[in-house]
Amino acid sequence: MTDLKPCPTCDSLKIEPVNKINKGRPVGLYKMQCTHCLLSTAYYSTEMAALLAWNTRPGEDAALDRAVGAVERRRETFIDEALHERGLMNEAIAAIKDLKGEASK
Repeated sequence: MTDLKPCPTCDSLKIEPVNKINKGRPVGLYKMQCTHCLLSTAYYSTEMAALLAWNTRPGEDAALDRAVGAVERRRETFIDEALHERGLMNEAIAAIKDLKGEASK
């Protein structure tokens, strides 16, 4: 089973699945609920869907996506700069070889 994230409200790790009961009988709908502050997801048709909903944190996911994007953009910039520097080095090496060739004549 997937690890549950702590409660976003009280930071408790006491999160449990709750099966919806109607007239004393389970109805096959599930939610995840913090037993400390009672924050819960909506009801879902499976316990796994409720668990995935609990672990989805739009704010965190968006922040992570922004951070990954920033790292990827910086990586691309670094690669472009490195390739540019490599080109400059190759030009300098060619110029030195040309100068050595002219000096030996």
